[in-house]
Amino acid sequence: MADATDPIGKIIQTLEDSGCSPEFIAEFLKDFHQEKTANQRKLLLKHKEVLKKEVHGQQKRIDCLDYLIYKLKL
Repeated sequence: MADATDPIGKIIQTLEDSGCSPEFIAEFLKDFHQEKTANQRKLLLKHKEVLKKEVHGQQKRIDCLDYLIYKLKL
């Protein structure tokens, strides 16, 4: 677990909390130290898209269950 009392620790903790892998975090921090903010943004946007796809997949499953629940009420 990261030390959330220093700025880098806060970044690491936020990345961990958002489900980023240790490899992702290492790459992000490498870019951070090299001040490659464009690549950092690209990494974050890519991870966000992965999470959004997961959410949409789960929503589809919920919708299927809602349909069955609705059908059982008839």
